[in-house]
Amino acid sequence: MLEFKTIAAPLLIISTNAVTGTFKVKNKNFFVDSKDYEIAWNISVDGEVLDYGRIKLPVIAPQATSAVKVSSKFLKSAPDLGERFITFNVVKKSETAWAPAYAEVGWAQFKLPSKKLATAKVMAPKTLANTLNDDGSIYMGFGSFNPHLNLYRAPTDNDIMGNISLRWHEWGIDNLERTKVKISKLGNSYKVSSIYSTSTGIEIKQTQIISEIVDGFRVVEETTLPKVLHDVARVGTTFELDRNFTHLRYFGTGPNETYPDRRLSPIGRYESEVADQYVPYVKPQENGGHADVRWLEISNNHHETIRIDLEKPGQMSVTPHRTSELASATHDVELKPSVTVVSIDTIHRGVGTASCGPDTLEKYLIKPGKYTLAYTLTYK
Repeated sequence: MLEFKTIAAPLLIISTNAVTGTFKVKNKNFFVDSKDYEIAWNISVDGEVLDYGRIKLPVIAPQATSAVKVSSKFLKSAPDLGERFITFNVVKKSETAWAPAYAEVGWAQFKLPSKKLATAKVMAPKTLANTLNDDGSIYMGFGSFNPHLNLYRAPTDNDIMGNISLRWHEWGIDNLERTKVKISKLGNSYKVSSIYSTSTGIEIKQTQIISEIVDGFRVVEETTLPKVLHDVARVGTTFELDRNFTHLRYFGTGPNETYPDRRLSPIGRYESEVADQYVPYVKPQENGGHADVRWLEISNNHHETIRIDLEKPGQMSVTPHRTSELASATHDVELKPSVTVVSIDTIHRGVGTASCGPDTLEKYLIKPGKYTLAYTLTYK
């Protein structure tokens, strides 16, 4: 419904030149003018609002278009580093049978010129040798941090009814085992070469380059999918934290769940309890994901915080349930929060509409080949 709200928005905002603050507004209504609408805007950097205001909206006739102007010194540049956006919110002033007065009925977002955040510098390893175990797992102060390859998701209704998840079970990607590990020194970094085997014996090669940075480390994972795995659910990494890590903050699409083929939501900074990330589908399945995530922070009641910065926007979820728990449950009331599960993906399969229509588009499928996921993890 949130996606449909975006598609059916009564006013369409078009960027003529965002840097100069020139935009156009089209009234998509066929019979009423724009008098009953207001448009607010804000300019943000790294999700933090720098400036905001309202557009002086002229009366636009049905199906007509009019130019509008935004004035702000932050349109061309900003004093802070980070990704910048201008975001518009359209509200309907009067009450209707389906919404209260001043309900949001549309939005639009456009990128602005940005100054890239500085990347973490790799240091000569001091503590990494004590952090990296012989089996390739990484230990950190708040508990065991052991990122492992993830190619599977708890099947959605679309995955099941479209017989997509049947292939995943035939391949055995729901049960990966790290069978071979080799650790070697590589300059100031360590290289972890691993072979993962599915429950049916298919082997997947992965390398991790792990480097020390201030307050944490940088990981570059390269995963090679063999030809037989021509349509997996995701390529990424997952790990578990103690369930006391209950608070999530992130910079990406939201606040509702989004996926590569369902991401009609603005990019911003959002906060939530991990428990509230769970979407209670009657038949438990993959849920609570967010596309185009730049960074995320998970913290506990002691204000201990783990932060992950993705070097390229990716898919993310932080949930109170393991994938195996979601996949095996037949009804949502069977689920009990167990741990905090963090998943980050360099690529995630689209969800499509296969339960009542076609599968996802070709461009949202995951094909065999090499996939790279690079991120930094810091903690305080």
